[in-house]
Amino acid sequence: MATVEFSREEMFEKIWSRPALQIAQEIGVSDVALLKACRRASIPLPGRGYWAKPVGRRPSRPKLLPLADESRTRLSFHVLDADSIPKIVKHAAPIGPTEPPIVVPDKLVRPHTLVAACMSALKRSTTHDGLLYFGDANVLDIRVSKESMDRALRLMDTLIKNSEADDNAWSISPEGKTIFYVHGQPLKVFLREKLTRKDRERPPPPPRPSKTVRGSDWVPNAVDTYFLSGTYLAPTGVLFFQIDEWTDVRTQRIWSDTRNTVLEERLRDILAGAKLAAAAVRAREERLEADRKEWARKAAEKEAAARVDEETRRLRLKLSREVEYWERWKRIEAFCAWIEREIVPTLASEDAGAAMAWLAWAREQGEVLRPVFDASFFKLTLELGDWRYSEYGPPKNHGWWAA
Repeated sequence: MATVEFSREEMFEKIWSRPALQIAQEIGVSDVALLKACRRASIPLPGRGYWAKPVGRRPSRPKLLPLADESRTRLSFHVLDADSIPKIVKHAAPIGPTEPPIVVPDKLVRPHTLVAACMSALKRSTTHDGLLYFGDANVLDIRVSKESMDRALRLMDTLIKNSEADDNAWSISPEGKTIFYVHGQPLKVFLREKLTRKDRERPPPPPRPSKTVRGSDWVPNAVDTYFLSGTYLAPTGVLFFQIDEWTDVRTQRIWSDTRNTVLEERLRDILAGAKLAAAAVRAREERLEADRKEWARKAAEKEAAARVDEETRRLRLKLSREVEYWERWKRIEAFCAWIEREIVPTLASEDAGAAMAWLAWAREQGEVLRPVFDASFFKLTLELGDWRYSEYGPPKNHGWWAA
């Protein structure tokens, strides 16, 4: 990622020179993020429909007033590095008023295969919170009301056909997710209808009984419908299309019906925004892959260092044991020589024979401890195999000689 900065004066000139969507695409951010940054910096913006009017009928440009807070005099944006944005995005044609809009037909004609599958699954759909659910059917991820389903299918059919004309593809994953392949980069997408919470109508109270116990007040039963109240979710008819992916940079991922614009008029914006989102997702995947390789490299280095430490520990242990065996062998030899020299001459003849037999046995036991100095004795490599004693690694030795 990289950071792009503009002064208030530079952004003021840009925002009054051409539409905000073109400037946002040039910078590498969404038009929503661009306009929010301008408002935070108190930059006056062109009104709605400003660029659609002829030049002579456009309102005059206001003046940029100075700010007392110097921290808001510069606008910063976190964008993708230029090398990480594919050519399809860098050379994409800007969206402007001269481009013809994508027309959504009033009636489905020869629907796309994925849309036709949705139409077939409608017979087995169920309703929850006013929205239709296709159940286990492996179809497009659409959740709208029955009244909005025809419009949703026409929207998706038009979007899919126009995107496939630009070398894109669509599919349904085994988990039931709708995958939009933007020049090979998969994006999970879905179409939804917004819900609103409404109060339930309270039913009329039950009639008062004709007879009551004298001296007591009549109270309705606690489970009576009179006390049943609350809220429920109801569809609003407002549709929105969303790219369900996470990116490291702020890119537009949701397009919705608004007070002045319907989703049918934003299909070209969706296709252009999907290219930026695909580039951002690809850049994030490449970063995560680089991080995984770096973590694997460090783990391998740590493993190799721990293996060397364990090999050294075992070689030291072998050395200390051989020294201990050698010392015991030398002490036994010296002890036997002392007995033979100092003790045996003082013994009687019959006892001297028994002492010499014992000395032969003792020297034989000492020979078991005598080191064998062959080629394997001087090897500095060991076959460790499954060398770790536990998941916490080999034991730590504070003094290797005491290992």
